[in-house]
Amino acid sequence: TTQNRKEGRKSEVDNLARRLGLHQPPKSKKRPKSSLVSTKVRLQYATKGHAALRGFLDESTVKMLYDECNRVSAIETLSAWQQKVDVQARRGKQNAHAVATKLGSVEECQDMLDSGADELPFLQFFNIWKRDDAPTVRRGCLFP
Repeated sequence: TTQNRKEGRKSEVDNLARRLGLHQPPKSKKRPKSSLVSTKVRLQYATKGHAALRGFLDESTVKMLYDECNRVSAIETLSAWQQKVDVQARRGKQNAHAVATKLGSVEECQDMLDSGADELPFLQFFNIWKRDDAPTVRRGCLFP
């Protein structure tokens, strides 16, 4: 029956979650109200690397996170371009670091580079939550 299939599927999910260390057995048959994320969602995160938590954050918080991450991304992207100018300028034995750090935009960096150097390799930013200029991200990551 449909009920048996649902119970069997739930049992499979619970067993896999237990093996992955994600299962927190409830003290009663009802899931505790303090559990914000279901076992199924945690399992999806563990197996796929992402999960959707619709309605988990209000719109204003999402906007603050978005704006903060974009600001950090712009800072780090400019830093990567400045580093690229610094490396290329060293080949010409200029005062590379001083030149690179004075550049205030990606466009200025691109203008300083030889032609064909207008691409950066894939950029990935780690541990944004540790940055002093990302307090909303930090609060979100450290929320109990």
